[in-house]
Amino acid sequence: MVSLCCSSEKFNISINMVQNKPEGHPPPPAYQPQSPVPVYQQPQPVAVQQVAVQQVAVQPVAVQQVVITSSKLGDRPSLTTCPTCRQRVNTSVEYKVGAFAWLMCFVFIILGMVFGCCLIPFCSNTFKDAHHKCPLCGAGLDVHKRL
Repeated sequence: MVSLCCSSEKFNISINMVQNKPEGHPPPPAYQPQSPVPVYQQPQPVAVQQVAVQQVAVQPVAVQQVVITSSKLGDRPSLTTCPTCRQRVNTSVEYKVGAFAWLMCFVFIILGMVFGCCLIPFCSNTFKDAHHKCPLCGAGLDVHKRL
C-alpha cells in the first residue's frame, strides 16, 4: 500500500510500504559475519644481532697420482711411465751378468765344451739380466732376471 500526503507549506511525500509476509513462516535470520574482522597490528621491532664474518682462504690440495709400473718389462726397451719424473718414456736397458749367465757357463764346462765356449754367456745379452732405467732422470725402473 502506498500513501501520499501533501501539505501546503511543504511538499512532503511519504511512502509507506507494507510487505506481504506469508503467515506461519519464521522471519529470516539476521546477518552475522562468519569470522571476526582482522585487526592489523604494526610489526614489533626485532633486535638484530651483528655477527662478525671471517674470511678463510682455501688453498688447493695437491693430489698425487700413484703410478703402478709393470715389473714384467722384459729384456728389450719398453714404453712405460717413470714413477720418479712421471713422464712416459721408452726405457734404456743395461745388460749385466747374473745368475743365469754363471749357470750356463758351468753347464758348458760340464758338457765338455772347452776351447773358451764357456765364456759365451758373458758375451751374449741373451744370458744376462736386463736392468731398465729412465733415460730422463736415470732412475732404476725394473730388473728382468733370466733365472
